[in-house]
Amino acid sequence: MKNSMPISKIIAIILSGGAGSRFGGADKGLQIYRNKALVEHTIAAIKPQVSELIICINRNGEDYIKFGHPLVFDETTDYQGPLAGIAAAYKWLQSNQQTYDYVLISSCDTPKLPADYVAKLLTAVEQRDEQCAVVHDGERKQNLHCLIRRTALPDLVSFFNSGGRAMHRWQKQKGLTEVDFSDQSNCFSNFNFSEQLTDS
Repeated sequence: MKNSMPISKIIAIILSGGAGSRFGGADKGLQIYRNKALVEHTIAAIKPQVSELIICINRNGEDYIKFGHPLVFDETTDYQGPLAGIAAAYKWLQSNQQTYDYVLISSCDTPKLPADYVAKLLTAVEQRDEQCAVVHDGERKQNLHCLIRRTALPDLVSFFNSGGRAMHRWQKQKGLTEVDFSDQSNCFSNFNFSEQLTDS
């Protein structure tokens, strides 16, 4: 079913700057799954649901540039976690004078994201008047799959700059609503091991 929500208000931030420790230090977003890089699958799933997306990385820019979206590099080189990428993305959004109402946060290692992903998050955050809507897959919250109001983003960056590194802690203190995706839980399976790349 075609998504009828106004997509012009949402910018997606795809996080692809991890250390890849479970992949022997390889760049996880560039690992090949079903003939495409993991991040390509994420881009393909999210792009129809938002107005623009940017990719946060910390290496291999020459490989990521071919995907045709703006790249934002972590400002640190010691892998300080996903919030480092979000902080860098926020700086990019400010310097490029981007207009938006929400940011969608997604990780590069979930290549099967559903077509109603953004619509369900947006409906929940607006109806319940919270600062952040987070995916719940039926077993646990997927903290790096969330929709955040633009007005809350500076507070998240301040949290990071003051030493905070856990997204779930910021979400809890800022206020969140959990969105039930238990009927699509397989869509949020993280690819953490090389064996997962060979499924058919």
